[in-house]
Amino acid sequence: MTGVMQTAGKAVRIVIRLVLFLFFVLLALGNTEAVHFQLLPGLQWQGPLILFLLLAFLAGVLLTLIGGVSVSRLKKKRVEPRESATNAN
Repeated sequence: MTGVMQTAGKAVRIVIRLVLFLFFVLLALGNTEAVHFQLLPGLQWQGPLILFLLLAFLAGVLLTLIGGVSVSRLKKKRVEPRESATNAN
């Protein structure tokens, strides 16, 4: 029975991935208008809206990963002294 459930789970994941992929393709095709992006005065770019949306998304992912790594390092630093103190006894 678990083999059937695993196969069904894989099929559901494939369908979800295909639906998400189709959604993002349609989103990209619908957002091809040219926009002006100004980061600083005098620093301006022009490109399709989907490009700037993708760059903003990737920047968010990168910042999340950096934040997650720093939080996990802080947690490890807090745990290590406790473990070494218990090993000394």
